[in-house]
Amino acid sequence: MGDEARTDPTYQEALTKLIPIEVVTLYLGGKNAIEGYYAAPGNAADGSAPLWWWGWTIVCIIGLVVYRGWATSDSPLKVPPDVPAVIVALVSFVIWIYSFGDAFRAVGWWHPLLAALLVVAWTFAAPHIFLKWMNSVS
Repeated sequence: MGDEARTDPTYQEALTKLIPIEVVTLYLGGKNAIEGYYAAPGNAADGSAPLWWWGWTIVCIIGLVVYRGWATSDSPLKVPPDVPAVIVALVSFVIWIYSFGDAFRAVGWWHPLLAALLVVAWTFAAPHIFLKWMNSVS
């Protein structure tokens, strides 16, 4: 490559870029509050848990898209959001949420083995998908 600057991200750089850590903290805070509220026997019986789980999940997904879109763009330089990075981060986050169960368990859509296998498969595949996507649009 000589004196040329390398612009292709490595596997590790791509993996790091895909981890939606900023919204993980947000989600975990809400998860803790919801679990704490429904730990009380009287609260557990009211039947509203799926509404709270899905509402919080949607708030965090919106937060992820907004934050990741902002973090991968640069308005002064007119650089638009990095759509592939936003989409892959979104899929990563949904799979991560699925791994907990939470909203999915509340409506009977969660399976622990599927959750574990999705996390392992996506963790392996996501950086490769992202790198291939980035190379195809370059």
